[in-house]
Amino acid sequence: MSESNRLTRLTERKKELENELDEYYEVLKSVIDIIRLENDLKALLAEIDTALQAHFRANTQTQSAKANGHAEVRLIPFAVIDAVDENSPASKAGLVVNDEVLKFGICHAGNHNGLRKVAEFVATMDGREIEVTVKRDGEEKKLHLTPDSRWGGRGSLGCHLTPK
Repeated sequence: MSESNRLTRLTERKKELENELDEYYEVLKSVIDIIRLENDLKALLAEIDTALQAHFRANTQTQSAKANGHAEVRLIPFAVIDAVDENSPASKAGLVVNDEVLKFGICHAGNHNGLRKVAEFVATMDGREIEVTVKRDGEEKKLHLTPDSRWGGRGSLGCHLTPK
């Protein structure tokens, strides 16, 4: 075999190896991309899992069941009345100390957000009636409370709620 033929074969083999190396590099890049995507997916699924757990934790506080074709909602206490001022709107509505609050207008165990939503709701309801559902001595009671910022005491309700 002549030196020229041998050099040509070596040059061709070098090109083949470079092409194989390029193909290997492309495959390796693809594998790395897949690993990154899998890691991104795992992180995203972890975020979704955390959000779902938080959502269902909040929703298990307000459980619903089907009864006679209608959704029956079983309310869970989310606050306790720990003070009621005399002659206050809360007192006039019939709220008493140790009442467990099940629903306060639109606020319930699944959405009260540390009672912030209750405060925001009450601020918009001065002079307007709010239906409040409480549990007292094992029984649910629906009361009607009208916040009044001019009643002569602190706040517009005259009671204090503590998160449960």
